[in-house]
Amino acid sequence: MEDESIAKGQLIKELDEMKKKIAKLEVSEDMHKWAEAKLQREGYEKDILLNNAPVMIYWLDGEGKFIIVNKCFADLFNKSTDDIKGKYLYDLYSEKISDKIYADNVKIIESETAKYGIEESLETPNGMIWVRSDKMPYKDADGKVIGVIGVLFDIADQKERDKDIKESEEKFRVIAERSFDIIIVADEKGVCSYISPSIERVLGYKPEEIVNKHFQILFPENMNKKVERIGNNLIQGKEIEGVNLEIIKKDRGKAIVEVNGSSIIKDEKIVGIQIHLRNITERKLEEKIIEKEKNKLQKYIDVAGMILKIIDRDGKVSLINNRGCEVLGYAKEEILEKNWIDNFVPKRLQDKMNDILEKLRSKQTIFYEHFESPILTINGEEKIISWYNTALKDEKGEFQGILSSGEDVTTKSKVERELQENYQKLQQIMEDTVYTMAKVVEKKDPYSAGHQKKVSQLATAIAKEMKLPKDKIEGLKVASLVHDIGKIGMPIEILSKSSGLTELGHDLMTEHPMTGYNILKEIDFPWPVAEIVLQHHEKVNGSGYPDGLKGDEILIEAKILCVADVIEAMSSYRAYRPSHSIKEALKELTKNKGILYDSMVVDACKTLFKYKGTKFNFLQ
Repeated sequence: MEDESIAKGQLIKELDEMKKKIAKLEVSEDMHKWAEAKLQREGYEKDILLNNAPVMIYWLDGEGKFIIVNKCFADLFNKSTDDIKGKYLYDLYSEKISDKIYADNVKIIESETAKYGIEESLETPNGMIWVRSDKMPYKDADGKVIGVIGVLFDIADQKERDKDIKESEEKFRVIAERSFDIIIVADEKGVCSYISPSIERVLGYKPEEIVNKHFQILFPENMNKKVERIGNNLIQGKEIEGVNLEIIKKDRGKAIVEVNGSSIIKDEKIVGIQIHLRNITERKLEEKIIEKEKNKLQKYIDVAGMILKIIDRDGKVSLINNRGCEVLGYAKEEILEKNWIDNFVPKRLQDKMNDILEKLRSKQTIFYEHFESPILTINGEEKIISWYNTALKDEKGEFQGILSSGEDVTTKSKVERELQENYQKLQQIMEDTVYTMAKVVEKKDPYSAGHQKKVSQLATAIAKEMKLPKDKIEGLKVASLVHDIGKIGMPIEILSKSSGLTELGHDLMTEHPMTGYNILKEIDFPWPVAEIVLQHHEKVNGSGYPDGLKGDEILIEAKILCVADVIEAMSSYRAYRPSHSIKEALKELTKNKGILYDSMVVDACKTLFKYKGTKFNFLQ
């Protein structure tokens, strides 16, 4: 307690000095103003400062004992300030860390000199952390140094940033060394301070042969004005993009480079420039060859009877034949070098076409080889073109453009559209007829009202679960809606009988699939509707009717219809019995799986009710 009293008295005298130290705590300006105002009060001000400072603060005596610590420091060890007061360094830290801190403190006390910016790692209950420490000697009333004040700043985030910067620098170094492009860094006068090693691979020079010289020596004299203009623009803060220049190799040969560059800015001042040189000699040679071949090709394609065009990687038209001009209504010179998408594609489709072009540039796998799309003619009319497309690539596999051949199918598309509309009308008439037929059966058999519709919904769901082809699903849907059409020929007394069927009634009932078949076979359905209806009471073991078919002799649609029919019939009320639960109906399917009912159909049906049962609440 005596030590603590001395420390408190000493602290009050050192408040003025603490004002200066607070500025180094890196707190906000508002915190400084608040702290300075409070420091004018003695005693109370010290506690406020300690417990609200956003950094860790401690007082150690000469023996390494903690006299006072703030809350931020105590929190580091999951303790209260009172828990730490009176403890020694080795009570908190390992022996190695304690010895190091103690040795530092001895030097500070003996030299009476503060040490700032000490980076060190500390062991805490939550693991090792990095801190920056400022350590200052403090004196008693007689001016004798009796301990050390420590202020700790958590620098974990800074360490992480430093690590990221170091990794980024390393990545840049590797890229610069391995790249075939030349990277030059020069001062504001154009004198090179760095040349990437790739210069030797591209031009034959070693980097040290160019460093400390003006980058202009790489270019022939007839390029002096252009190179000087590039340097001036960069120093003025302007960027250089895609400028093609001739450059000199060490063996006095020449190459063509694409020049890109920008200024280097530090503290809002331009202090240098960076230049990026890409060797495009081969590309330029290829462009000349392509241009020559293109002119030759143009003579041949102009006599073609279909549209032929080439657009480059940016979408500009580099070639189009006479037929293309004829369909569009423009002269050839009005089309060449124009952006195809911006000028000849309807606005509603431009984003889609630009997306296709972008995906081709980025080497994504997409469907683009054949499609139909409209183009805009000179008078604003849209014509439908059937395109066949081929991507043009260089020897490195890089996308360069698209060669397209197109046929005007505007008239053909109009006819097909009309046929499709007529087909849809006929389809609707057929569906209306089927629903009418289903209603006729339900009118005669009131106890099965809605039965066929429910069976159709369930059968369609099972077919989809089994991933049957779309046309089979559509045929099953229609057959399900009229699967009991044969009951139209049965006496009403049998259909509405409130007790079990007699032998005669049963025999009559087994005839309804054949009756239904005879009715439906006269209708020219695009699916085997009549056959599905005929077989919907057949069983996989051959015990069904009317023909005792078994296994693969039964259409898969009929097998599905059979299961859906059983589920709906069992779960519905009849005059001669109450309804069963879905659980009981599924139990019947499981019991006779592979015997009466197809195994795959039963499994698909059970899956539906297990995961999607709520969708079939019409069966409840």
